[in-house]
Amino acid sequence: MLATLRRVLHVRSVRIFAPHGQFLLFCRHYSTIIEHMFVSVAALAAERRALDAHEAAWLKKVAAYDRSGDWSADGFLSAAGALRAACRMDHGVARSHIELARKLEALPKVAAAFGRGEISQRHATVVANACTPDRAASISEVEAELVDVARAYTPRELGGVVRYLTDAIDGDGGASTDEALFERRRHYMSATLDGMVAYDGTCDPESGAIHTATINAEMERDRVEHDPRTPAQRRFDALTNLLRRSLDTGAVGETRNVRPHVTVVIDLDELPGPRPSTPPQFAPSNAATVTSPPRRSNDSPATATSAGSSPPDDPKSSTSAAPPAPSPRQY
Repeated sequence: MLATLRRVLHVRSVRIFAPHGQFLLFCRHYSTIIEHMFVSVAALAAERRALDAHEAAWLKKVAAYDRSGDWSADGFLSAAGALRAACRMDHGVARSHIELARKLEALPKVAAAFGRGEISQRHATVVANACTPDRAASISEVEAELVDVARAYTPRELGGVVRYLTDAIDGDGGASTDEALFERRRHYMSATLDGMVAYDGTCDPESGAIHTATINAEMERDRVEHDPRTPAQRRFDALTNLLRRSLDTGAVGETRNVRPHVTVVIDLDELPGPRPSTPPQFAPSNAATVTSPPRRSNDSPATATSAGSSPPDDPKSSTSAAPPAPSPRQY
């Protein structure tokens, strides 16, 4: 498009100085280009509506396949399992398609508007998620009005209207909605083929506010001048800092104040520097009975003493204490 426009501008700029009203033709050509730009936007919108209508038709077929039970004959335990395998979808995505297809059968006005491409799948999902068995009768009474709102506003704005409606239907001041949102909380972590860890999740509003406030505060604390990191990288680094500090301080409940970080095992022959001439010697297990009181997180290591002998710092003691047995955490 840009190359064509440059070529047209070059040709028309030459013809500006030609006689016989070429300047008028030049202006008319520019008006055609501007009109074509607006038509392109309209074409994109029309194609988007066609895609939405095609999506609605596909979901209608999904509902028919689910209702027929043919998925069992195909060797699957559910329609969602069949959809996941055939369309290479994640199970959660396939399940959401099945649920939306089922609910659209109980929302004819929403399904009709969706089928004409007047509303998107997200609009339909907002209304369908609110249509529980207890609310179905009440929502059907205002279904046409909800479709009108969906035609004029974004799915997010429609969600605000639907939330106000469901709170009025439930009559509990939004407690049912809050509980439903809380039950939808999820946090997924999965390792990728290159060793990275992929995150995905959903927060209820209260938990999301806690996460946002904490991470934003740490981002502000961790801010440096001329920071080359992107906002997404700074956000991730802030979360890592918060988690690392919880490990360092023992806030997550590890024992003996030992940080559960990464343990690295290295062969002594691979360590740099001179090696000791003789390996460290430990007392044999039958040389003495070593006792050590339980160690608390705020206590310093207790001094081990041999059974029947005086402490090592006792000047009257002529028998040296046996060395303490090595702790498995001393490394």
